[in-house]
Amino acid sequence: KEGDTLGGTILDEIEVSGGVAINLFGDVVFHGRTGGVKAVFTQYGLVAKVGDNLADGTTTLKEIWEDAGVAINPYGFEVAFHGKVDSTDAVFVGLAP
Repeated sequence: KEGDTLGGTILDEIEVSGGVAINLFGDVVFHGRTGGVKAVFTQYGLVAKVGDNLADGTTTLKEIWEDAGVAINPYGFEVAFHGKVDSTDAVFVGLAP
């Protein structure tokens, strides 16, 4: 719930328009906010937030579009969401914590 600490990150707000997804293991992914910025969470913690550096180390996540929803691999822990780097829209895949 809002105000809970998930894996060391405070969930300030749940974005209800972002929807939720669940895999066969009961892992749930959803949109929220932490520290005033948009983020993607599971019940175990933060997947990504606006301002994070991506795996290549040179690119910063500039936006997360919560109205695009979220997805999680039904048999694994990969999470997908829609966002933006620089001026380019993209789909991102991250690992659930």
